[in-house]
Amino acid sequence: MHRALANLLRRERDREILALEDPRQAAEHLAAMCKGLADMERRFTGKTDAHAAEHRVRSAVDLFLRGYSAGECTAGPGRRQRD
Repeated sequence: MHRALANLLRRERDREILALEDPRQAAEHLAAMCKGLADMERRFTGKTDAHAAEHRVRSAVDLFLRGYSAGECTAGPGRRQRD
């Protein structure tokens, strides 16, 4: 999965959508942000919260795109547009 995500990010870098030097590291950043603390919560409490998981992933993707975007962020929270 890590390799597939890195390849996807590499393609977006090549299309000049993302500005990143190391697609494998960027893939690790995105995966870690999406995973968040949910794994620990699930392991220790046995509970999952679908609403919280969706919010976490949307927030992580938004933050990731803001950090790695090759262009300006002109959209509202959670949405991206290229100029």
